[in-house]
Amino acid sequence: MLYVFPIVEGQGDERAIPVLIRNLLNNRFEHYEVEVLHPYRMPKGKMKQASEWPPASTLVFNRLSERVAAPADKGLVLVMCDSDDDCPVELKATIQQNVAVSSDKIELHFVAPLREYETWLLSAVQSFAGHQDCVDPIPNVGNLDQIRDAKGYFERHILKTNRFYSETVDQAKFSSIIDFSIFPEDNCRSLKRFVDIFARILQ
Repeated sequence: MLYVFPIVEGQGDERAIPVLIRNLLNNRFEHYEVEVLHPYRMPKGKMKQASEWPPASTLVFNRLSERVAAPADKGLVLVMCDSDDDCPVELKATIQQNVAVSSDKIELHFVAPLREYETWLLSAVQSFAGHQDCVDPIPNVGNLDQIRDAKGYFERHILKTNRFYSETVDQAKFSSIIDFSIFPEDNCRSLKRFVDIFARILQ
């Protein structure tokens, strides 16, 4: 069994990340023996502070350690936050120097969507063709690296007129229908890192 404990920054992520993980594991890897624990929320500003990590990491690793009892069990602590204008490499280094992995059965990984989580939705935008909330046809999205307001872009170009984007509703809704058979990560390096984390841990 794979046990995943996400650490995320916002309410939208709290709902969407478990959905996205199960979608990826079930539909790309045909892996169903997974439990995604309810995410631990930590604002990005606190993620950068060393003093915030001891109580959070103790709670997370204790809960995972209780579950990874069988020899084949694995645990994953997945830390996620939007990169915004920060360097993802520097964010990763900051977090990893503040969190110690206390078990050889538990891995720690960090991934930061380029600027916003919705960049991942845009990379998979053709998954939403025919959806009742989306325009028809779905337009192709150009260079994702150039889109600074992915939420706004999704609302203006993908959703129907007068349909407003809601993080707490739409992140999870559209994450559940991303079609991983079209390899959306080919268009987005940070989504590829997310996929690769699970590809490696399932080997």
